[in-house]
Amino acid sequence: MNTEDYLLIKSMLSEIKSDMISISKKIDQDENESCIVLLDNIKEKINLIESNKKELDLSNQESYEISQQLDMYLLQINFVELISILSNKITHMEDEILLLRYGLDNLSVRLLIVCGEGISSGFIVNRMKKYVEKGDVVSALPITMLRENIENYDVILVAPHLHHKKMIVERMCELHNRSFGIIDGKTYGKMDGVKILKQAKDLFLNKKKL
Repeated sequence: MNTEDYLLIKSMLSEIKSDMISISKKIDQDENESCIVLLDNIKEKINLIESNKKELDLSNQESYEISQQLDMYLLQINFVELISILSNKITHMEDEILLLRYGLDNLSVRLLIVCGEGISSGFIVNRMKKYVEKGDVVSALPITMLRENIENYDVILVAPHLHHKKMIVERMCELHNRSFGIIDGKTYGKMDGVKILKQAKDLFLNKKKL
């Protein structure tokens, strides 16, 4: 048996154990996307161990111990993936329930998301299109084009990295009687189209109530 290869496998098993601990912490912090990345890394390590294990002259006991650990990690991976899927579905259901509760599902809104160059906001808008209702308009533009386009929208949402432009945009929205808000950094980073659309409709509804 090649001792170095065996020690490498043991080292990778330790890394997997550490990764699984990190995943459990990320689940608690609701960082599902980070979990998926870690899970993919773990699967690659498991596949590598499986392929190398077959080439090693391991004793029955050593082979059994490694197989037991791999089976345990695969079971944990399946459990984590199930939690992630359920968590995303529950979050989506909660947002849909809130939209229905406040009548926002039938409320059409013209939303403009602005960022520095309109690139990151453009990615978000593409993802949001699957959630928009009939009559909704969702667009993305660089902040430099806001003044000439503001009349075409009901709600202006600013990307979190343009927080320093808040006073300028907010004042412009006040002058044109438009709703204004800043997208939460975590929501923007996840490109969570449902939450962003809900934020826009909440702002629009609150302004209509005034």
